[in-house]
Amino acid sequence: MRTLTPKQHIVRTRNADFSVWEYPGDGTPLFFCHCTGVSGRVWESVFRTLSLNHTLFAWDARGHGDSAKSPEAEAYTWDSLARDLLGVFDQMGLPEGMQAVGHSGGGSTIVQAELIRPGTFSRLMLVDAIIALPDFFAGAKLLAKLVRRRRSRFSSRQEARERFSAKEPMNMWTGDSLDCYLKYCFFQGDGEEILLKCPGDIEAWVYEMSDKTEIMSRLPQLQMPVLLITGENSYMQQYVEEQHKRIAGSEMQVIPGAGHFLAQEKPEEIAAVMNRWFAPSEGIAQAH
Repeated sequence: MRTLTPKQHIVRTRNADFSVWEYPGDGTPLFFCHCTGVSGRVWESVFRTLSLNHTLFAWDARGHGDSAKSPEAEAYTWDSLARDLLGVFDQMGLPEGMQAVGHSGGGSTIVQAELIRPGTFSRLMLVDAIIALPDFFAGAKLLAKLVRRRRSRFSSRQEARERFSAKEPMNMWTGDSLDCYLKYCFFQGDGEEILLKCPGDIEAWVYEMSDKTEIMSRLPQLQMPVLLITGENSYMQQYVEEQHKRIAGSEMQVIPGAGHFLAQEKPEEIAAVMNRWFAPSEGIAQAH
């Protein structure tokens, strides 16, 4: 089992500072982009059972975790977030042709970065990436309204744990995944009080800006091996199937019993898929 004691890099790009977490290994870099509203270290519930030797990197996207927050909605389009990511790669001196994993909005960011700068990645795993047809985005706008009403502060971590573990979708998360969320996605206030690092307005802006960058129609431009993962119960499944049709040679796998938050609901299963997909000269032997 990998030791999870990451080194934090504060990466200064042209217009913002970003937090990137490095988990040392002997292999080539494998970069992780998280879903909206959380932070890079939520991947640790997956990392615990990874057998890969890669050096793992997980960033906090703009507005999330310990990275800079911008007060303009336009900073949270997939295009803007992708350019942030490319700026981080440049400043860190990371090599071209990296391998990467993106969950939900993190998958959208990775794909847009590759479309902006072809050759950035050599192998991808997209976990329920928010790449959809136009009909999807009306629901994203509704989600933004709900997020703005979400509680952002709790009297203690225990209160937050009890609340989240009793409500969808987090009642489907593993205990370890929920612990990572509570530990790394909140900051300490007065006494035992905790507050969200990603404010509701910022999460809402990501959803509201999600239709400002057209990605689906450009998927045929992807040239590297791509594995698409979705959950049996995910609302994204039909769109992941459409992504699969448009990316030549891509593979698709459905995780039984999982919803949209696959990495938090089924971390060991997701780690097992990664162990095969990113093993040297290996892949998924059979797509489903």
